[in-house]
Amino acid sequence: MLSSLLAACPWAEIVDFGMVPDCLGLLNDVVARALTSCDARVTRGGVSAGERAASWIGSRRSGAMH
Repeated sequence: MLSSLLAACPWAEIVDFGMVPDCLGLLNDVVARALTSCDARVTRGGVSAGERAASWIGSRRSGAMH
């Protein structure tokens, strides 16, 4: 739904990095690529293990979580 809304904006370019498993190394790589190639990052999905989940840890370590 968010992609559809942004696709209508001429100033927005959507870059889909695909689904990434809950693996800290893989998530770190994808977050690093997103941060170097995009102005903004939107992450969607669940965090099933609270603060021990790789997506939460990776986002905090990258400085991308505000």
